[in-house]
Amino acid sequence: MLQTFSLRIFSLRCLVATTLVTCLASMPLKALADLTVGESATAYIQWLSSASDPMTDADGGASIPFTPYLGGASVQMLSAPSKDFYIGIMCNRTAGYTVTLTSTTAGATSTTAKFTIAGGSEIVYTAAISKEAGTFSAGANTSHSINLTGSTPSITVSFATESDLPLSATAPNVWKISASVPDITNVADGLVMAGSYQGGITAVVSLR
Repeated sequence: MLQTFSLRIFSLRCLVATTLVTCLASMPLKALADLTVGESATAYIQWLSSASDPMTDADGGASIPFTPYLGGASVQMLSAPSKDFYIGIMCNRTAGYTVTLTSTTAGATSTTAKFTIAGGSEIVYTAAISKEAGTFSAGANTSHSINLTGSTPSITVSFATESDLPLSATAPNVWKISASVPDITNVADGLVMAGSYQGGITAVVSLR
């Protein structure tokens, strides 16, 4: 009887072990990896010579010459025409951006700044800003009021949807700055000293 009892226990243990192996083998196995990628908020800015120019530099500069004043007996006086130049902006954040414009010469006001020449008089020019290109759907917020002192942003933008964002170098937001110098069209307007006058505007983009 003792031998029979012992054999039964052994057989039962074998059966249980076999059953467990069978259950484990039939269970599906799964490996899971959570993958993430981050993208920093970014804004690019570049001076452009025309509204249709693509952006080519993340922080591009530009030299924009004015047409010179002309004079002489044959033409009398001819003022330099107003000059339009452009700022391209790319941004990947719906909260948007601001742009601050600051004259590189002292004595600027919100709408005026100066060209200067060593030993000569200054030429005061007047500037205005306008929106030239960009997609802004309902809910987007854009405002612009030029301030060449740099004390407040001249451009403030927020976007309603991802589709509004200027993500492409060939389709940035474009803002136009128009600058005008004083008229010198007759003798009574007087003259300014001959030479090359210099001035500039620094544009800085900041994320909101």
